[in-house]
Amino acid sequence: MSALPRPELLVDHGKDSTALTYAHRVLKDADLYFVFNEGETPMSVDLKFDQSGTLRQWNGYTGDILEINARAEDSYTLLHVTLAPWESRLFSIEKRAQIYNAKSLGLKGDGSLETRALQSAIDYIAQAGGGTLSLPEGRYLSGALFFPKGVNLHMAANAYLQASANMEEYPLVPTRFEGKEITWRSAFLNFNDAEGVTVSGEGTIDGNGVVWKLHPFAQGGRPRLIIFNHCDGGSIKGLKLCNQASWCLHILYTHGFTVDGVDISVPEYVPSSDGIDIDSSSDVIVLKSSINVHDDCISIKSGKDEEGRRLGRPSEHILIEDCHFGHGHGAIAIGSEISGDVRHVLVRKCTVDAGNWSPFRFKSQPSRGGHIDDICFEDVNFEGVKNVFDINMDWRSGSQRDSVFVYADELTSLSNIRFVRCSGVAEGMGSINGYRQTPISREAIRFEDCHFIARRKLKLTNAQISSKGINIKIIKE
Repeated sequence: MSALPRPELLVDHGKDSTALTYAHRVLKDADLYFVFNEGETPMSVDLKFDQSGTLRQWNGYTGDILEINARAEDSYTLLHVTLAPWESRLFSIEKRAQIYNAKSLGLKGDGSLETRALQSAIDYIAQAGGGTLSLPEGRYLSGALFFPKGVNLHMAANAYLQASANMEEYPLVPTRFEGKEITWRSAFLNFNDAEGVTVSGEGTIDGNGVVWKLHPFAQGGRPRLIIFNHCDGGSIKGLKLCNQASWCLHILYTHGFTVDGVDISVPEYVPSSDGIDIDSSSDVIVLKSSINVHDDCISIKSGKDEEGRRLGRPSEHILIEDCHFGHGHGAIAIGSEISGDVRHVLVRKCTVDAGNWSPFRFKSQPSRGGHIDDICFEDVNFEGVKNVFDINMDWRSGSQRDSVFVYADELTSLSNIRFVRCSGVAEGMGSINGYRQTPISREAIRFEDCHFIARRKLKLTNAQISSKGINIKIIKE
């Protein structure tokens, strides 16, 4: 797969088309395309717009707006036009707001396997120019589903969508997983190049992870619950997500995405069941969500080793606010795939409960490289967690599934890590483990009005911290 989004306009114009230029603007409810023949000869071209909806053309001379019948294909809008010398055209593609009831499109919602019927309904909406697939009350069982651009999903309060545990229902696809671009099992719900997509409602999406965990992870992996890949401006709101077989929400190569009021839970042990993985994405907001899993609650990543450094796609400008974290290996984990850098992250007004291993987790390896900079935890409170800090720059070195261990030319650096008004009670203070070659400096981590109670002292290895702004009370066992 490519770290770049698909082209916004494709032109099949033959040998005389080098004079064709265009401009594209994205509005709230429509996309505008200005197409111009800058040449001295007429031109006939096939245009393939990366948007679906109602196509209209604006006449600059008369001011008239004409709706045009165009063909939809794979969430593109296809149109053949002939342009005179120096002629320009202005097109708009308006997003369609129509809501389609799944049962009116042939779905039963009776718990029987309905992969084909669901995918057919999704494809029908895409070919009609886009809209929202609405799942009313019922139980829907399905394999992997693929949502073209322009198709949204809404689930009623008593709608229950469960993943089939049949491996054949999940094709192997190009994707990124654990920081590497590879061929891997598709997610349950797949949103690729779906700019502005919305997934919402009060229903439940169940990944059937308790059954899936019996499948060997190495053979193409287990399906993530939902992937949003190149979904700029998208959002997911209000749903209950549970029992993911692997990562729950994977936000990949996306600019501007909101997670609001989502409840993620894995009551029974499922390995690698991360809550939210923010992966080489920017301007991501996570609000008022609750996460209780058996791996990291929220993990922020940016690629792995040489490939991650070469792509250079950081995760940055991330806000996590008013969230609750239950069981998990870490409430907020930075890494370990941080080769493309992680920076400008603000976590504030969050609570962490007993059962969580650590509210503050940073992890890397000597092969990673990359920079972790400007990470702020503000007003984070916790009770009964295992350790306050789990900061390890030598996390599981050489133990990963994939490749030979090779040191990066520059080891991962930490700078401007801040803890402001954070407090709580833990079993232990945990550990901060830096590299022997480049220890964590006293200036890298700062505290302001922080108060911690624990039974075991903080262990420092190749690291120093300042005692300014932090109060630690060690109580007897």
